Amino acid sequence: MKHQVLVCDDELAQAQSLAEMLERAIVIQDDERQGKLEFLGYYTSYAATLQAVIDHQVTGGIYFLDIELSPKQYDKTGLDLAEAIKRQDPKAQIIFVTTHDELALMTFHRRIGALDYIIKDSTRSEFQGRITEALALALENIATSHTAQKYTFTYKIGHKIYNENIDDVVCIVTTERPHRLRLYKVDGIAEFNGNLKELVEQSEFLHPISQSCIVNAKNIKSIDLKERKILFVNGEFEYFPRRSLKQVKHLIDELGKS
Repeated sequence: MKHQVLVCDDELAQAQSLAEMLERAIVIQDDERQGKLEFLGYYTSYAATLQAVIDHQVTGGIYFLDIELSPKQYDKTGLDLAEAIKRQDPKAQIIFVTTHDELALMTFHRRIGALDYIIKDSTRSEFQGRITEALALALENIATSHTAQKYTFTYKIGHKIYNENIDDVVCIVTTERPHRLRLYKVDGIAEFNGNLKELVEQSEFLHPISQSCIVNAKNIKSIDLKERKILFVNGEFEYFPRRSLKQVKHLIDELGKS
């Protein structure tokens, strides 16, 4: 998977210069890192940058944003843009570029979680070095989050994103409402929009037992092959059709390994 790199600075010359440095920084990365990066483009406004993120469905993007996007007091800032990008791309890696290092404190107050801050007034060689380092750091951060994600189930309700430890996920079933799923946890229930088939493809620990239910083998208490019934550790149970016997026997093997 390639991670797209974007630039936003309201001054065209600054945006172009930063874009050139980023393309150079990508080229000088080692082969493995270089293959994971793709420069998407540079933009000079809040609206154009956010639209690019939406149009290209950027996931795990790396963003170099000017904190001051406009001299006008009530216009959108780079901080506003970072927050909007995070809503579209929760895995976004944000690097702020600014002429005023004191503005970096504002990102803490707004809990943006920026990866780095680069001061524009640095010499060109220093600036290039910081950009190259920031790219490498962003990739390391993404790799670390991917490792953690293997042990986390993530779902979205409205604008909020929830992360559950996979050990707490019991099963996920369809509901009467189209595209609405119900998540049974060890200690509760949640509903969110999604697709069972896609969840199975994305999660190594979830297994289908029917067209309407996927399960976490770790939280199965018992399996009754005669009754075609699975009992879970939280007291919930699900029946499975005869055609799913093969998949369920695979779950028994999984249980035997745990």
